Amino acid sequence: MIAFDEVWQHSSEITGYFQKRCARELFRYAMLCEPESEFVEIGSYCGKSASVLGQVAMVHNCRLTLVDSFRFPLGKYELINNLHELGIAFELMAMPAIRAAPLFTRPIDLIHIDGGHDLIQEDCKLWLPKLKRGGMAMFHDWGQGHQLIMQTVNALDGYEDLGTFASLAVRRKL
Repeated sequence: MIAFDEVWQHSSEITGYFQKRCARELFRYAMLCEPESEFVEIGSYCGKSASVLGQVAMVHNCRLTLVDSFRFPLGKYELINNLHELGIAFELMAMPAIRAAPLFTRPIDLIHIDGGHDLIQEDCKLWLPKLKRGGMAMFHDWGQGHQLIMQTVNALDGYEDLGTFASLAVRRKL
């Protein structure tokens, strides 16, 4: 078993914009997933939120796939180093999510979407059909003046609203 405070102790040191309250909920919902679940993160930057998912993945023998086009080149180097330092195994698809989607064919148990804000509609259209029934979809940067994210998530059909925690919106696929 792993505790959130232990996870956050490692993750909080990583460069990024993911707040502790968001990390706590990402951790909580990842911990609710069955062992050997499939976790996907769209937009990883330097790995702050990916490290939260990755630490849960290590404990529950889950698979972690990270998708990022790395508009910020330093992010890729930092991401790889940060996750390797924690001993986290992951698959990295270093390409735009629109290109990665057709290559990714496994059903997803939990997806964290935190890519380019202007790409939220494409990310949802291409990736959410891969989410299993009962799977968790999490969207970072909810509110914060990002109207397109709020509009897109509010328009999702077939999802239960489990709440918004700081800037993280959580939905369960019905």
